Amino acid sequence: MPDAESDVNIRLTSDEALVLFDWLHRCEDERQVVQPAHEGERAALFNLSALLERELVEPFQ
Repeated sequence: MPDAESDVNIRLTSDEALVLFDWLHRCEDERQVVQPAHEGERAALFNLSALLERELVEPFQ
């Protein structure tokens, strides 16, 4: 796991995070997003989705 010094922090409002989360999952569901061929890209998108899931409660209410 990366240490805190190598992390990159991106600040989003709650609304922005919710829109991004919804868009990512809607594109996945509608198969509009082609799965990246590169393993690093797949991991980055998976991790982004997981981070958004941990932070947001609205999609699960």
